[in-house]
Amino acid sequence: MARRFVASSFGAGSEVAELAILLVSELASNAVLHARTDFELVVDLDGSRVRIEVHDENPALPVLKDYVAESVTGRGLHIVAASADTWGFHASDGGKVVWFELVHRAPGT
Repeated sequence: MARRFVASSFGAGSEVAELAILLVSELASNAVLHARTDFELVVDLDGSRVRIEVHDENPALPVLKDYVAESVTGRGLHIVAASADTWGFHASDGGKVVWFELVHRAPGT
C-alpha cells in the first residue's frame, strides 16, 4: 500500500518515482519489522523536491547497523542513506519520524 500511495503521488514520466517507491518500501518495512506499530505515510511533493516521511508510534530511534553478507535484514537504512539526497529521523510526540528527500523535477520542466 505504501508503494502504491507514493506511485500515485507522482505524475507520468517522473524520473524519481521508482527511487522514491524503493525507499518508502524500506522505511515502511522497517516500521512493520522494528517499530511494530501502525504507521502514517506523508508525501510532500513540490516542483523541486519530494519529502517522504514515515511516522510510527515507537520512540526507539533507528540505528545504522553493520551487517554480514549472510544477514537477511539490516540494509534498509543503508539503502536510504546511499540513495536519498538527504534523510534523517527525529523523535516526535508518541514515536518518531524517519524521512528522506529527493530532488524532483516535474515532467516538462
